[in-house]
Amino acid sequence: MKIIGWDRKGNVVRFALGDDNFEYWSGDDWNDSPYEHNASTTPLFGTEEYVDVAFRHRVSVLEPADDWVE
Repeated sequence: MKIIGWDRKGNVVRFALGDDNFEYWSGDDWNDSPYEHNASTTPLFGTEEYVDVAFRHRVSVLEPADDWVE
């Protein structure tokens, strides 16, 4: 299994999983770059398996765009 996408709500991160040979996933903006200029979560289609990870509220969950400075 490999992580092919994620979504964050508060202290919970949902990872979308796909088989190692899974090649056909899609969603709006999933392949756009640079990430810093188009930062958003990606609705994923073609995935049916998810893992939700809940972090303590004291833990900071950062995204790549969180340190972007123009």
